Amino acid sequence: MAIRLGRGITMAQDRLVAATEAGLRGAPSLCVTAGDFRFGIPARIIEATIPARPVLPSPVEDGLWLARVEYDGARIPVVDTLALLGLGCFAPAREMACVLLRMGDGRRVALRIDAVLDMIRIAPGEVARMQGFQFGQDGLIGAMLPSSEPVLLLDTDVLAAHPELQRLAGLEERAQGFGQKDHLLPNADRKSHGGGEPHLIFMLGDGYHAVPLRQVTEIMSHEACSLIGLERCFGPYQAIPVLDLAAHLRLAPCTVPAFLLLVSDGVRTVGFPLQGLCAVERLTAKPVGKTGSAMGSVVLTNEGRTCSVLDLAGLIPSDI
Repeated sequence: MAIRLGRGITMAQDRLVAATEAGLRGAPSLCVTAGDFRFGIPARIIEATIPARPVLPSPVEDGLWLARVEYDGARIPVVDTLALLGLGCFAPAREMACVLLRMGDGRRVALRIDAVLDMIRIAPGEVARMQGFQFGQDGLIGAMLPSSEPVLLLDTDVLAAHPELQRLAGLEERAQGFGQKDHLLPNADRKSHGGGEPHLIFMLGDGYHAVPLRQVTEIMSHEACSLIGLERCFGPYQAIPVLDLAAHLRLAPCTVPAFLLLVSDGVRTVGFPLQGLCAVERLTAKPVGKTGSAMGSVVLTNEGRTCSVLDLAGLIPSDI
């Protein structure tokens, strides 16, 4: 099946170019907002992102424990991220968006956020280290990504070892009715449900799809990109070809994309316009098609949605 190139190519400024090229050596982080701040949370500690949804109240008065969120058959404590970092506190709310962290021994705790912005890969040379200066509490903020709106980068090891997070993660409880849900899964799926490899779930056309997070270099707001004609490839910019994924999948054209998903095969980087981002979840792919096909497996999300898994890196033409 042919892949159709867009009418132009996107131009990214130098910082994003460096992030794209050097980012192959860096680890992915999810960029989120909480209050007046932007934070980068390392993807390797994230089990899932949870869109805003109703939450249950905390059973105790606790400076950090805001609520409980039901997810994957469990009630998981939700932590006030701002209070945890010593940067203020969230106002009370009945609905919350969260990032679910996987602590030691498989225990989980959720950090409350306002929204997920994008995903970035950060090479060590791009960040500004604190050099002994402590911003926030307990050394949880290990570095900063300088920009017009700085991103405070959380330290994976300090997060995983934080005694308050470990304490609350130990209070995860089985949700009511979980047994009825669990018996519907095959025995093999009970062990892998909620585990596996991190996948980015996104929307294109009327369907939902998934791509392994290891293929994703960066996610950019489409408004932040400039599309130019192929004859104008010059200046202090790097050209990133844009592939029409909707045409490849024989879907309606994505005429008003919200994001540009940058994917690399280790040598080349291309962009795919997307309508929306849904979540990041650790999922186990199940083969359903021919080996080597672009859509040869599916994943079942923790909300029960079946998504095709796309090998986007495999769609990059060798002549780009």
